[in-house]
Amino acid sequence: MTRPYMAPRPLGSSLPKAVGYLRLELSGSAWEREELALLELAGQHRYDLVKTLRIGPQVWEPVSRLLIVVRRMGAEAVVTPTLDHVGAPEEVQRVCHLIVGSPGLILPRLNSFGGGR
Repeated sequence: MTRPYMAPRPLGSSLPKAVGYLRLELSGSAWEREELALLELAGQHRYDLVKTLRIGPQVWEPVSRLLIVVRRMGAEAVVTPTLDHVGAPEEVQRVCHLIVGSPGLILPRLNSFGGGR
């Protein structure tokens, strides 16, 4: 699900893009609520949440798959409920910023040559 039905995509959004990331074995039955929270969290940090990637426990190398989506979408950040969902924040930070809902962290991109946020 890229966007809940009640959150239409802004036309010509000039905000930088973000990808949401959920591990279903951690979110459990609350995945829909967590997905909406990611949309709100991205907006609070002035990002346009363009896609949310939901990964199940059977997926091999989930962070690698996340980073493929980040690159394809041209995202500057990943938004996730907790660090447990990511597991390896440094891997994500090599590519983009990491915004974590709880405990409210913003981990900047590492080696961000040429600017960034």
